[in-house]
Amino acid sequence: MKEKLTELARQAKARVGVAAKEATEFVKAHAPTEEDLSRAKAGLAQAGRTIGESALEFGKEVAQSKPWGSIAGVTVADLQAFANAWNRHDADALMEFMTDDCVFEASAGPDVNGTSYLGREAVRAAFCDVWKTFPDAQWHSPRHFVCDGRGVSEWTFTGTRADGTHVEVNGCDVFTFRQGKIAVKNSYRKNRPPLPAR
Repeated sequence: MKEKLTELARQAKARVGVAAKEATEFVKAHAPTEEDLSRAKAGLAQAGRTIGESALEFGKEVAQSKPWGSIAGVTVADLQAFANAWNRHDADALMEFMTDDCVFEASAGPDVNGTSYLGREAVRAAFCDVWKTFPDAQWHSPRHFVCDGRGVSEWTFTGTRADGTHVEVNGCDVFTFRQGKIAVKNSYRKNRPPLPAR
């Protein structure tokens, strides 16, 4: 995406140069004296350089701005806030990040994609079920990136079941964003046997 924007800026600069050349030919055909022509050519050349350089600088600034997931309105900071809400066990805060037709694909279940929960009500209930199964659930050391409407969060999950067995595994969420919110949360975890009760 960065390279594309920079290339677009270069193309804009080239098009300005072509326009300046055409304008120079027009002036040449209508200028009454060589002095008038020289002044017009110098002015057009300077205008072309200024516009072209501005376009190139704009492309560079955009390319160096926010992470590209922000094109869909979601940033790394948003994913960190989402992770913080998970660790607070705050369902209300989590659902603020989700679209109305959101989908949660859990890491376990009978289907090829685990278990799918469709819509806000089902997704919220599934989120809460995680905390019921693991009352002390935490997602440690989250790392995030976003790019072109997609995103990933990596973490280490820890939690203790009611029988005392303990789970500690690495995992990740793969996100699809739409209109500034999370449309799909697709979760993956390592398949490690539970640790004995402490």
